[in-house]
Amino acid sequence: MDGWDPRPWNESNIWFSRSPQEVANFVDAAINWANANPALRAEPSSIPPLVMMEAWNEFGEGSHLLPTVGESTAYGDAVAAILGTH
Repeated sequence: MDGWDPRPWNESNIWFSRSPQEVANFVDAAINWANANPALRAEPSSIPPLVMMEAWNEFGEGSHLLPTVGESTAYGDAVAAILGTH
């Protein structure tokens, strides 16, 4: 996702919201895409795909998976559950 997320600064014009399940579904979709497109993978298709999760700790941009007071470990738990299915 590119662009600006003003939520950390309580600014207006929020254009994107997310939930733990949506983030986990996005990771699942990325893994499925990598598996479906072996010619575009950097690693051999015989090993699990490499999918990068960028900015897992970027609280200032609203792009984080780390535990917070409000969401606890919900994002990490949801991603872990998806990864357990692969």
